Amino acid sequence: MMDVHDSHAVLSAFLGEARERLAAVDRKLDALQSRPGNQVLWNAICRDFHGVTRGAAFFDVTALLELCQSVEMLFEELRESEPALSAQLRELIVAAMRAVLAILEDVAHDRPPAAQGTLVAQLREAAAGVPARRS
Repeated sequence: MMDVHDSHAVLSAFLGEARERLAAVDRKLDALQSRPGNQVLWNAICRDFHGVTRGAAFFDVTALLELCQSVEMLFEELRESEPALSAQLRELIVAAMRAVLAILEDVAHDRPPAAQGTLVAQLREAAAGVPARRS
């Protein structure tokens, strides 16, 4: 069983890793602008972001988990359909990543994170509206 010191150390490691993963996702999204539909980049984006989602589940941070799952849903749809990332979708993703960072800050300072219901709904709506891949 972990003592309080160990659990704080694990949480601190997760928070640092999550911030690094989000920065990596942001760089890879920027790279997609010049290489739309690049499956290697999309796979890396999905893998990095899933690491944040796993941590949210492990630490039972419901607001973060719900938000991350919605972002992942959008990323999966985009990866499968291979469209260029529109400015509107990029803005939505940036807003989601800012919200994830804000929740991470709340967790780091032992504050209850705010629910992100409206943003989650927008992400899910965007994921549902991604056109299917053309054969």
